[in-house]
Amino acid sequence: MENTKNIINFIYQNNTISQNKFGIIESLKNPIAAQEKAFFNLIKNIKDTAIYKELKLDKIKNHYELIKKVPLHDYNFYEKFINKIIAGEENQMFIGKPKYFFSSSGTTNNSKTIPCSNEIFSVFNQSLTEYLLYLYQNLNDISLESDSISIGAKHTIEEINGVQKGYLSGILATSSSRINKYPSPEYFQIDNYSERISKIYFEAKDKDIKLITGVPAHIFAFFNEILNLSGKQKIQEI
Repeated sequence: MENTKNIINFIYQNNTISQNKFGIIESLKNPIAAQEKAFFNLIKNIKDTAIYKELKLDKIKNHYELIKKVPLHDYNFYEKFINKIIAGEENQMFIGKPKYFFSSSGTTNNSKTIPCSNEIFSVFNQSLTEYLLYLYQNLNDISLESDSISIGAKHTIEEINGVQKGYLSGILATSSSRINKYPSPEYFQIDNYSERISKIYFEAKDKDIKLITGVPAHIFAFFNEILNLSGKQKIQEI
């Protein structure tokens, strides 16, 4: 545990996340300032892109003006930009090429393709990192060395012009660098859900799992499956 505390202190001293006054956790205390900072970061990261020009964002001076002058749009508005990104064009919704293509779950009719930039993906990792650091600091029985399970969907469905396309939950679960993490990446690619959960269960059943991360619906389904596999009545019994 002392080693864990030393690692956490090192991360906070050397990580730009902890040094950022408006990190994910800190922004809850300063929401207005955090929104303003997010606005200027957005403008900086998409300046001179196709969507920047179409929305005339060069005329928008602050977060308040953005709310007043730029309406909310659904996927249909963004689809023309996304199709160009899929075709290989750059500088449509952000500078350069996407880091990943995310696939939506398709709960509203068909599954949709969503390009993700390096900057956006770093936000996902930032929120995950801060969440885990918060847990490590506030729960005595969880450390950086604790065994953990990440639950997610397929991390790779296909490649589009050399860019990986998959479900966000699977990509985040397999891109994390935490040690003592289960399951093995190849298990995310198993189509049959029951078979996938069975593989995860038997790989990790003898480990002292302290942390399970993932979409809540995935975690509940995972609990139900492993209760059936184990023959137990409660998760605490496993």
